[in-house]
Amino acid sequence: MCFTAPSWEHVLVLVMGAMLAPGKRTVSACLRMTGRAEAQNFSSCHQHLNRARWNTHAMARHLLSMVVNRLVPEGPVVIGMDDTIERR
Repeated sequence: MCFTAPSWEHVLVLVMGAMLAPGKRTVSACLRMTGRAEAQNFSSCHQHLNRARWNTHAMARHLLSMVVNRLVPEGPVVIGMDDTIERR
């Protein structure tokens, strides 16, 4: 796992806020959308994201495996790609 238990709680709040926030999805906007704008630990999300060392490849791999395991618990996963160019 890429996060400790306390930091995982912050991540869940930020992800939920990112899904709900219109416009720019900053940390502050995400926290406001989840009703935590007036919380005393408002700055702890900023501090956690600022001070942590991130292995983005490991996190992306773990997130992808969580999504695939949740949405497709059994069977193969087929991914299709279309290489045609869309004119605008």
